[in-house]
Amino acid sequence: MNREEYEQKIQNLLYPVTYTKLKKDPTGAKLRNINRLIKISSIDENTMKRIIRPSVSVPGSPTYDIAKYLSSLLQPHLGSTGTYIKDSEDFIKTIQDLILDPTDMLVSFDVESLFTKVPVDESIELVAELFEESTTNLFKACLKGSYFLWNGYYYEQKEGVAIGSLLSPVVANLFMEKFEETALITAPLKPTIWYRYVDDTFVIWRHGRKNLDIFLDHLHKQHPDIQFTVEVEQNYQLAFLDVLVPRQGNRLDHKVYRKATPTNRYLHKLSNHHPSQKQGIIKTLTDRARKICGPQDLTRELQHLEKAFLQNGYSQLDIKRPVGVGRAEKSESTMKAFLPFVPKVTDRIGRFLRKHNIRTTSPQQRSENV
Repeated sequence: MNREEYEQKIQNLLYPVTYTKLKKDPTGAKLRNINRLIKISSIDENTMKRIIRPSVSVPGSPTYDIAKYLSSLLQPHLGSTGTYIKDSEDFIKTIQDLILDPTDMLVSFDVESLFTKVPVDESIELVAELFEESTTNLFKACLKGSYFLWNGYYYEQKEGVAIGSLLSPVVANLFMEKFEETALITAPLKPTIWYRYVDDTFVIWRHGRKNLDIFLDHLHKQHPDIQFTVEVEQNYQLAFLDVLVPRQGNRLDHKVYRKATPTNRYLHKLSNHHPSQKQGIIKTLTDRARKICGPQDLTRELQHLEKAFLQNGYSQLDIKRPVGVGRAEKSESTMKAFLPFVPKVTDRIGRFLRKHNIRTTSPQQRSENV
């Protein structure tokens, strides 16, 4: 899109009820507050040295390291419910033994804009049940007052959690576990199956479409800020995450899901990126196909990927090379060299280093969101 259209779309998102324009850069004040809370917390000295950041006068991300640390603290407290889905592979393992009743419907409930709607104060109360006060205060400092710079002005987020923060998905999961526990216990008619990955659910419903609408209304009554969209299976299949789940009699099958109008555009062979990144894309999508597709769909999916990568400038050798090679290189090499990518130069250095059992890779710039 052109610049004017892009800027207008951003401006339309900056609702006063969600974001407040600030008079100055809040980075310094936030950084000093975070460091003060870290110093009076029960965090061990070595960790404290790692996550305390020096004062800076330029826009930065003062909560990045502490958010990463707090996320690691909270993660072990999640996933103990029977509704928790870790990833696509976990989902496939979970549904492979399910037997469907003829009256079952496949349904998906999706929370509308979860991150910007997560009730921060209520989430902090849940955190306080798990950790002592000093640690809870660190969570509070990270979750409240998220801000960003746009078009020369700083904006503070008044509701929800920051979409780019490492802590946001974990806190959203914590809140949703409590939400769904209450919602499912109090529902007059309950789903046969309810599986959830953050804001997206896979549900088997056995009580008819009319009662499904009643159940949706019940979900909406649980919290004024948490609302759902609902999707019912079409043509005996339903998508969840990147998995398409079709019915096979009274069982569920699984294969890779893609939208009805995919562009099949990936990182082009001629793009100025390190070859390992390009090979990594091919290997990642190939591995995904092997993990998600059943035997009857795997060949078709691999043929689709081969065609797509040929359209993106890759040769047959490029497509076949990453499959089955990466693990061998990783196990044989015990040392790694990080090199900036310079066309025709980095590759030559890499070939020389591989002769001495040294793997090369290009460091990625870390995106630090406030």
